Amino acid sequence: MSVNRNSNKINGVDSEGVIRPVSVDTIGRINVITPPPSIPEDTTSVKETAQGDVSGSSTSYTNYTIPNGETLIIQRFQGGAEGDGGASKVSLYYDSTGTGVGTLISVGYCANNSFQYDLNETYIGDGTARIRIARTRIDAGTREIYGRWEGYY
Repeated sequence: MSVNRNSNKINGVDSEGVIRPVSVDTIGRINVITPPPSIPEDTTSVKETAQGDVSGSSTSYTNYTIPNGETLIIQRFQGGAEGDGGASKVSLYYDSTGTGVGTLISVGYCANNSFQYDLNETYIGDGTARIRIARTRIDAGTREIYGRWEGYY
């Protein structure tokens, strides 16, 4: 790890020898800052975000319908929840019929923290199939929960 004394930037070297910027959070954990995956030329970028309060033991859904005939590539999934010591989760689903929760793609559990996963998932649109973000408060009370996926077609 190297520190540039003229700035607040810290760099680390990954297992492949690539220098990556990192940050330190308020309790001293080191977080790697990764740039978003590259989107190929001549494609359409898609970013779907869900954010807002979710009340005790309930789930809030946000749906994105994959355009008919398009091949959607999901590259990144991230989420987080404001802190109060309680538990939350953010789930990503593929709903082939557009009528229900569907098949789980990825899930992240959070309690006053966030997560980020790189993915390489492919789904073909028929004008009905959807990608669904589910933000769930697992315990009582209300908490702001954030979910986002990024990709292209």
